[in-house]
Amino acid sequence: MSQVLLEWIGLSAGAMAGHVAVVTGAGRGIGREVARLFASLGAKVALAEISESGHGAARAIREAGGVALCVRADVSREADVDGLAKTIRREFGPATILINSAIFSPVAPVVDMAPETWDRVIAVNLRGAFLTCRAFLPDMLAREAGTIINMTSAQAMPFAAAYAASKQALAAFSRSLAVEVGGRGVRVIAFGPGIVDTPGLRDALPALARYSPMDVDGALRAAISPEMAAAAMAYLVTRLADDYHGEEVDVYAVMDRAGVTQSGELATAPPSAPPFASRDPVAREAARKALAFAEELRAIAAETTAEFGRLPVFARPMAAHGFRSQAGQSVAEWVRALDALGQSLRAMTAGGGPGAASDLAGKWPGLEALLTHLGGYYRGAPKQVARFTRDEETLRQVTEIAARRESVVRSLIEACRRALEAQ
Repeated sequence: MSQVLLEWIGLSAGAMAGHVAVVTGAGRGIGREVARLFASLGAKVALAEISESGHGAARAIREAGGVALCVRADVSREADVDGLAKTIRREFGPATILINSAIFSPVAPVVDMAPETWDRVIAVNLRGAFLTCRAFLPDMLAREAGTIINMTSAQAMPFAAAYAASKQALAAFSRSLAVEVGGRGVRVIAFGPGIVDTPGLRDALPALARYSPMDVDGALRAAISPEMAAAAMAYLVTRLADDYHGEEVDVYAVMDRAGVTQSGELATAPPSAPPFASRDPVAREAARKALAFAEELRAIAAETTAEFGRLPVFARPMAAHGFRSQAGQSVAEWVRALDALGQSLRAMTAGGGPGAASDLAGKWPGLEALLTHLGGYYRGAPKQVARFTRDEETLRQVTEIAARRESVVRSLIEACRRALEAQ
């Protein structure tokens, strides 16, 4: 990854200075690249690796001027993880970042998979993350600062069912742990790197092709580089950890926030480029009205977040899941989407150049569909609440609030349509 791109997204030298990062499975693939990048950004990096490849990776980091050590550890073994934590604390001090990227991913149909293989997958991918979190959390909680990234994967992977199951369990573990640590300064995130061109992928694809017809070369062409996945993880840790605490996010969402396309190119002009505003007074007024509704809906999204926070702890994940499934994306993602919409609409009310309107026009079909889902969520809220209470006053209040929120969504959709039509 070029230095220009790193600087563009705010990851210049020293961006991670003062941090102690632990990266499991750091001998090759994504873990190796994460360790290298974090060290280049100023972190002291501890590479936890079961094979000798970890020592080579740590040596390369030191030769490049970084600070790194490798500790041989099988993350599925409690004694190894405890020893890992003690070594890092002694050599570097308390860990502030934990990246769980160690994996075991055999390819086999379920009917042919030995129980011992299944157990090993769960031991490395799930138990390993549990043990490392348990080992490093006390120091993070004591300092009220830390970030844990647990790497997840696709929801379904035929002929890699054990791997997929372990990773979905890890996502649930991450969400649960995030609720446990609450507002105590530690951020826990499930991160999906997507299809990454790693040695592991190159080993797996031919094996998968034996069971199911597939274009191996095409899959490799569609894969992103491990450097891109590492950059997304660094950006997530340094810029977005608060935003995605308790959520599952993929590499594309992170890099989109950083202003980078899936191909690794800069997605927009430099920040100094002038914003767009229509010179047509009718278009400016339409954009102004749309902006008012966008800001009102942004406040409603914040209210929704606060309402979820007042729920009993056990009910919060269920409420968040229900919102995401019905509204098309999480509350946090809605906040970011509305912030971006507001930025485009503000640019359409003052300035010069043709960028903002065309940018909004390109995104509008997808955003309109999502807004329709969001309106449906608020419309159905009274019925959902009625499942848990029969108090008439409560139901009346919920119905009124839901009707107001749905009305704001409808008004925003209509105002955006008019703003775009007036361009």
